Amino acid sequence: NNSIEYKKNKHQILSCSTTTRAAAATAIKRMSSLVMKILLVWIGLAATAVDACGNFTSCNDCLDNLCVWVPVEGCLESCDIIADTSCFDVENFANENVTIEEICVVSDNGVADQELCSSQTDCASCVGSVLSDGETTCQWFADGSYCGSGCGMNGCGELTCSSSSPPPPPPDACESKDNCSDCLTDSLCGWAPFEGCVANCNFLADTPCFTTKNGVSVEEACSVSEETQADVKLCSSQTDCSSCVGTTLSDGISICQWFEDGAFCASGCGINGCGSATCADGMVQNASSAVKVGSAALALTVSFLVSVFPSMGAFDIV
Repeated sequence: NNSIEYKKNKHQILSCSTTTRAAAATAIKRMSSLVMKILLVWIGLAATAVDACGNFTSCNDCLDNLCVWVPVEGCLESCDIIADTSCFDVENFANENVTIEEICVVSDNGVADQELCSSQTDCASCVGSVLSDGETTCQWFADGSYCGSGCGMNGCGELTCSSSSPPPPPPDACESKDNCSDCLTDSLCGWAPFEGCVANCNFLADTPCFTTKNGVSVEEACSVSEETQADVKLCSSQTDCSSCVGTTLSDGISICQWFEDGAFCASGCGINGCGSATCADGMVQNASSAVKVGSAALALTVSFLVSVFPSMGAFDIV
């Protein structure tokens, strides 16, 4: 009788143990699903916050909401998506102990300086104009005969005037030349593969333009121009990421770049920054924005779950 009773109790214990393990496994699976849902919610909030940057019309509101401020463009998600222009991000001033209001004053002064300099039409008035800091002056760019408030894509201008600088050629003197060789034979003209012969390359933005300055021969410049034009056409004909980053350029080394935001392929970096040389499988997230918006709250959520369910200190999300 004792033996029968023992076997009966053992069977009940084993049955209870099996039921407990099954219940625990079910609970862990449910909690894994819950945590995954929480992650997706925060990712969604991050994406919403990114889209919201364009809704802020003032520098203060923009920086208050973890976006970046570009004086001409407005409020953007990141400084990485724009080139050759001032971009203000609170993180860039983290070590300078300045307020958002002070950062926006710097931005406003930059706009005022640019407007002041761009209104000057000759070298003397340009380099004689003092900027908002009370010390720096505007810079004169002799090649393009224009005045700017600082260095940029075309380098830095002059702080003094020189009478020996040759004047730029009349626009029609260059525009009448319809091929690269004829264009660059006149050393004052520049050749842009898609625009043609121009009087000044400085007037073109985000497009290649070739000259014979710095000792480059006409043949060399035109050869590079043809390769550049071929690369642009080759990359722009690719319609998906895989074919894009798998396409090699004329130098035999570089490849096309895929721009995920606009879903297009290009031969190099431009005004929108640089593309990607690899393709991401599945959903690609903007990590920096997601961390800004949801990392703190997500950490609190996970800590709460672990405190309530100590056995879930480590688990797999499936």
